[in-house]
Amino acid sequence: MSEPFGLSGGIFNDALEPAKYAIITIFIDARLKVEQFHDFTVREGVSLPLGDKEYPVTSLTLNWGIPNKMPIFQRSYGLSLTYNSEPFLLRAPTNGWFGKHASYLVGYEIGSPRMPLKSAYTLLHVKSGYATLSDEYLSVEEIIAKYDKLVF
Repeated sequence: MSEPFGLSGGIFNDALEPAKYAIITIFIDARLKVEQFHDFTVREGVSLPLGDKEYPVTSLTLNWGIPNKMPIFQRSYGLSLTYNSEPFLLRAPTNGWFGKHASYLVGYEIGSPRMPLKSAYTLLHVKSGYATLSDEYLSVEEIIAKYDKLVF
């Protein structure tokens, strides 16, 4: 496995009214090892069902709620998902660190009372010691249709 690298995350609300409670789940490709996960509960060996396929992931789940956490405000008042804004620490198989490109599925789901479930997915690219997130989100349909070509 590679040396650890950081992945940071934040949250904001699209609604005018602050969200006082939410269940936040982050999905990390099972080929990546989660080293530092803060207050999140980690479950390895989880299958993420998308359409009629299942994808191996590690899930990180956090119940966000007052009074221990601030309400989630609109976009201009985004909050860090972790204490002191420290990143999650991940390790990748070393094949992506020595010139061979590797891509990994990452995503999230956020559920809050009186709100539809929100989810999004993207790719984490690792090559030659650098990790970058894709600039584009993938729809469930794109993941199902192109998974074998996207994630390698």
